[in-house]
Amino acid sequence: MEKENELGTEKKVIYSCEEHVEYAMEEIINEKGTPPILKRLESGKLSTKACAYCGKLSVYIVSNEYSHTKCG
Repeated sequence: MEKENELGTEKKVIYSCEEHVEYAMEEIINEKGTPPILKRLESGKLSTKACAYCGKLSVYIVSNEYSHTKCG
């Protein structure tokens, strides 16, 4: 999912399971040229979003910029 922020750059967010978090981090680096921001979802407050790579429930949110919203 990509959205344009107030600076005009696209924000990319990838939901990932434990197994595919490295793929998500590499995708952010390769596409955006910036270090990824990795947030582990709190136990008991796991996302209902599926992993972008395999469809399992996500454990991480990987993005290219910080969100103003609280995760979890």
